Amino acid sequence: MFDVKNVLSKFRSNQLKGGSIVITGAAQGFGRAIAEKFAQAGWSVGAYDVDVARLSDWAESAANVTWGELDVRDADAWQRTLEEFAESHGGAINVVVNNAGVLYSGDFVEKGSFDADARLVDINVKGVLFGARAAFPYLKKAASRQGGNGVRGAHLVNLCSASAIYGTPDMATYSATKFAVRGISEALEVEWDGHGVQVSDIIPLYVKTGMLENEHTVGMDRLGVQKTPEDVADVVFKVVTRGRGVPAKVHNPVGAQPGFLLNASFMSPAFLTRFVNGKLVYEKKVRF
Repeated sequence: MFDVKNVLSKFRSNQLKGGSIVITGAAQGFGRAIAEKFAQAGWSVGAYDVDVARLSDWAESAANVTWGELDVRDADAWQRTLEEFAESHGGAINVVVNNAGVLYSGDFVEKGSFDADARLVDINVKGVLFGARAAFPYLKKAASRQGGNGVRGAHLVNLCSASAIYGTPDMATYSATKFAVRGISEALEVEWDGHGVQVSDIIPLYVKTGMLENEHTVGMDRLGVQKTPEDVADVVFKVVTRGRGVPAKVHNPVGAQPGFLLNASFMSPAFLTRFVNGKLVYEKKVRF
């Protein structure tokens, strides 16, 4: 039987208008923009990065911001950081944003290396897995608590990429790590729904950040580097404040281009998606 009350409760669930949020990779780029966006809206923000010197440049004077060092590859550091932040925020955390990430671009054989591949997997994949595992107890508590000085509701947000729509030439390892992030997000969204914890990923295309300053691909030329970190922060803020909705929306593109590519990938045959992707981001001839 169709349960109207249950559907309405799903629409309202996790519509967070305030609370506590932890963001990794917050020294610059997406992370800083996200941290500043939520701090300006009155949230209690935990901003963390391995680059504490750059992080302190802005976080030291920011209102509502607790900041410090965190290497997302270190499981013990994750647990210690979240425990300390949660202790000062009623024992729970409403939102954790797995943002820290790195990339290299170019031909997989000519530009990459064993060390470069390992670094991307360690930060982009293990960092997200460690963050999700360490965050779960605090998110679960935030999802269930009521009253006091706590805000009820919990959300895990993972920064993904349009390169997780179809394997991306000249960004093969980065693309693979973001496919992993997409898979983690989809799986945990189902697993954690029963605990009241929402899981989403954010899918930008090319964004004007320091991460792309020394990188160049055909896709950047053909599709343009048009979005800003503030555009990404706006989407994260919207995703967190709107709540779950029915049906659940796991993937959240930043702008029209990745939105079109993502939706088209659900409907087009694999060979056509492959061909279009190759035409958009690869300089050599792509055959059907």
